[in-house]
Amino acid sequence: MSLKIALVLASVLSTADFLKCYNCAGDQCTDNPLTCPQGFDRCMISNTAVGTAKACGSQALCNVAQQLKVNCCEEDLCNGAGTIGKNLLLLLVPVASIFVLS
Repeated sequence: MSLKIALVLASVLSTADFLKCYNCAGDQCTDNPLTCPQGFDRCMISNTAVGTAKACGSQALCNVAQQLKVNCCEEDLCNGAGTIGKNLLLLLVPVASIFVLS
């Protein structure tokens, strides 16, 4: 039983790092991931007539920026072009191992 608890705790703690967002401006804007500084818990994306801008942001900044047609999200690289978050896979592997070890 303690092995199961340890696996679950390890999976949760292993994903508790800083958020990663794309940080760029222009038309070709998906190749520059950045680890956001502490306090920046959102990824932002803005599409305008002059191009796309992507960056790290905070909840407070997103609350203001939504009035300016800026979208915010809360998962690694979620301001990219429809990528599946790797954290989902990191959480599924230990959970699956619990069932295998049972």
